[in-house]
Amino acid sequence: MNMKRKPLLKELSQEERDILLPMLLKVLKKKTNDRDHLTCDRLCDWFNYKKTDIGFKQAFTKQRLMKLTNYIRTQGLAPLISTNDGYYVTSDRKVIAEMIVSFKQRVESQLAAIRGLEDMLKELEADKKLDAIVEDPFGITDWK
Repeated sequence: MNMKRKPLLKELSQEERDILLPMLLKVLKKKTNDRDHLTCDRLCDWFNYKKTDIGFKQAFTKQRLMKLTNYIRTQGLAPLISTNDGYYVTSDRKVIAEMIVSFKQRVESQLAAIRGLEDMLKELEADKKLDAIVEDPFGITDWK
């Protein structure tokens, strides 16, 4: 099985950095608050509808939105929160602290998944080695 792997946070392209990022920050800061959130679908639809007007040539996908929102957080550009209701910017310290806890829990969950898969890989390797050294107790190796 060949799984396609992409970097977790690829560098922003020039268009993303110069056009999309400032526009996304502007929209999030002006149009969202603790009560009013913007969903991923709504943001993607708006950017795709307005892309010619704002000078962006490519499709605005959910992956691109996630890349930009991660960049906003990692660079400390805005206290961006995401919930099942959508994205919003807040200055509520409690909400920001809860988002940090949520991220830490996700990281711990991912680390547990990694450890589980590593254990399974070790077991598979051990089984493979065991299969190589264990012979058929009856001496039957060819059923032809």
